[in-house]
Amino acid sequence: MGALILTGVAPGALVACSGGRDSVALLHAVHRAGLKPRAITIDHGLGSHGAQAAAHVASLCARWRVPHRIVAVAVGVGEGPEDAARRARHAALRAEAERLDAPSILLAHSADDQLETVLMRVASGTGAAGLAGMAVHRGRLHRPWLGVARARIAEYAQEHGLAWIEDPSNASLGFRRNRVRHLLAPALSATFGEGWRAGVLASARLACIEADTIAQRAPGLEALIERDGMGAQIELAALDPLSAADQRVIFRALVAGLPPRRRRSAMDVLGGLAASTGGARALDLPGPWRASRVADRLRVERIEGPSDDARP
Repeated sequence: MGALILTGVAPGALVACSGGRDSVALLHAVHRAGLKPRAITIDHGLGSHGAQAAAHVASLCARWRVPHRIVAVAVGVGEGPEDAARRARHAALRAEAERLDAPSILLAHSADDQLETVLMRVASGTGAAGLAGMAVHRGRLHRPWLGVARARIAEYAQEHGLAWIEDPSNASLGFRRNRVRHLLAPALSATFGEGWRAGVLASARLACIEADTIAQRAPGLEALIERDGMGAQIELAALDPLSAADQRVIFRALVAGLPPRRRRSAMDVLGGLAASTGGARALDLPGPWRASRVADRLRVERIEGPSDDARP
């Protein structure tokens, strides 16, 4: 079948290898290409599988003479186990890349992972940035196989006789991504045929172009915001001539201190306040934040007292 392409992968990259098939295949491909990778395995401490997978990666790296490190992380709570684990993992990856001065952190996400991400974001409500899915490059993070089908990675692993440790949680329907993978994706194939996959990926690429265009305007728009020690505000007169898309950029910047999953609803609150008529108004946002419209200004500020998450 031939080698999988590793476009843009620099020598000395840090490969995040969980011990699963896709990340083992990526580490093997980078090593086989003579790019002298370093490897890291993140142990989330969520069960015996993590230690078993880490030991497997350590054995592979010893055989391939790839420097390897196992890093244990503590998974917090708040926005769900999947989000918490990802935040902890990415923080550890970035810290290790800084320590090694690695040019990039390679992640083994595939085109199928991208599809699942886009579908989940559509279901939760999102704009162009969310529909764009995961980025091939984001800071040091690099996903060289984001356009490669999971089936092709499986073929590569079989061709080269690779061994991996299957994560038992991948079969659990208790996780939303697994429900998308095992239930929703087959239903979409049965309804639309396999062509829906190419259609969703094409939509993600178009959304990425639109999101990049919006992002290029963001610094100039955010310069309209006035900030102080307690919050941020903008004159309503500065919002009036802006398009709805540009206003959303302003609203997103105003609520940047809120948890990511709460920002969209908070932005809707700001939009309602900006469009309302009448006297002063104030509305509580998730957490210790409040949005208000007073005179000619729209303001978001931190308030004292219990957060919405702590209220019954």
